[in-house]
Amino acid sequence: DSGTLITVNSPSENSSKGALHTFRLIGTTWTWVRRTEPTNAASYDGSYWDMSGDGKTCVVTASGHDITTVGNEGSAWIYRNKLTTSSNGYQPDWVLESSITPTDIVSSDRYGVARGISQDGNTVAVSSEVHTHVDDTSTNKGVVYIWRRETTPAAPNSAPVITWVQEAKIFCPEG
Repeated sequence: DSGTLITVNSPSENSSKGALHTFRLIGTTWTWVRRTEPTNAASYDGSYWDMSGDGKTCVVTASGHDITTVGNEGSAWIYRNKLTTSSNGYQPDWVLESSITPTDIVSSDRYGVARGISQDGNTVAVSSEVHTHVDDTSTNKGVVYIWRRETTPAAPNSAPVITWVQEAKIFCPEG
């Protein structure tokens, strides 16, 4: 599907929960095929979506998502494209695969303010705008979390087990 799908963010849609609109190239025409809302987003989270180059994975972030009552910790989710068949051929069907939220997140970190995804969809970077790195004395420099998809082979008659592992937490010492 490389080159035949595009996704468009609409972060203010649906009481600012956000949505993703997917278009598919059919012949020579880009055709709207699906609207997807993030499963766990709430009003005013303002979710943003980035799709991998192969069209099989999306990372969704909502830096305003409240995990605790204090709020604005932010969240990130991985959606996998489970293609379905229709009269127009294969259509995208974005299904929640995982939540990828670091354990050290605190209120007002705004985790998810920026995101990136590799071509193959197996590596994701998500930034936390104001998180303070433990080795640094200043505050609000932010960090970037790197996540990697791990696939455990399936047992007979079972699907493989997919997990997302935090591979690194990096920051710029210059801020």
